[in-house]
Amino acid sequence: MKPDVHTVTLAVDRTLHETKSHGTTMFSFETYQMINASGSLFITSHWHREIEILCFQKGSATVLLSGKSYHVSQGDVVFINQGELHQISSESPEIFYHACDFPLDFLSFAGQDYIQSRYLTPLSEKELLFPHYLSSETSCTNEVFSELLDIIHTYDTKLPGYQLRIKASLLKIISLLISEDLLIIPEEAGIRLNTGLEKQLKEVLFFIQSHYGEKISLEEIADHFHMSPKYFSQYFKKNFGWGFVEYLNHYRIEKACELLVTTNMHIMEISFATGFDNFSYFIRKFKAITGFTPAQYRRSLTSG
Repeated sequence: MKPDVHTVTLAVDRTLHETKSHGTTMFSFETYQMINASGSLFITSHWHREIEILCFQKGSATVLLSGKSYHVSQGDVVFINQGELHQISSESPEIFYHACDFPLDFLSFAGQDYIQSRYLTPLSEKELLFPHYLSSETSCTNEVFSELLDIIHTYDTKLPGYQLRIKASLLKIISLLISEDLLIIPEEAGIRLNTGLEKQLKEVLFFIQSHYGEKISLEEIADHFHMSPKYFSQYFKKNFGWGFVEYLNHYRIEKACELLVTTNMHIMEISFATGFDNFSYFIRKFKAITGFTPAQYRRSLTSG
């Protein structure tokens, strides 16, 4: 029996930008699903230029989005604006959600009509923002959720004209948010886009991405960013919701999962390559995070 997905390995550039393609050149939209029956899910922090809409169909999770935690469950919807750092974790058995990814220019009109100038261009330029979180109890959430389910079904079946139907549904979702006055004007909402903090957070994650295979101490990374260990520890926990060591271990296990599936490296080699200098500790951590031993994980995902 193959294990369910526990961690998602993302292709990223030097600032944790997800570089995997979303859709095709002619139709830059994609949807994917996350199913994790083990109850141990952790998707490390990343960002992308596309808008992402998460549609939670089962279980519960914590979404850390631009430094704020949202506890989401069945029927909830999360909007991730372009460029926003986000990560997802869950200890809920059978977590199941879909994600829809698309760039804003995917919806753009050729002419500067009212819709383009009043809504789509301001969204693209971050003069308007999508609301981060719609609970199942928000007035328009049921209708938004229904449209998302229709988008997912339409994308999966790909009947003639499916591209037009998906665009129409996305525009309808925006219209629903507008009708309930849920689009956010940053200035009026007192939201100050802290690009300096965002840049630094991405650099912290890039440091981890670049050095996870080495021995990284709290003192070393704190010194690299000109902070005291105590302050850095608080800073990291506040912005990522996890302690530094805990986050680093999850990231290392994520990379170990990737190596187990994509290479023939010996498990002990993988342990050392991902920064674990104690093999027994690696085995314990791997099982605690994924629910499987490394050998079980490799065997299950590579056997047929």
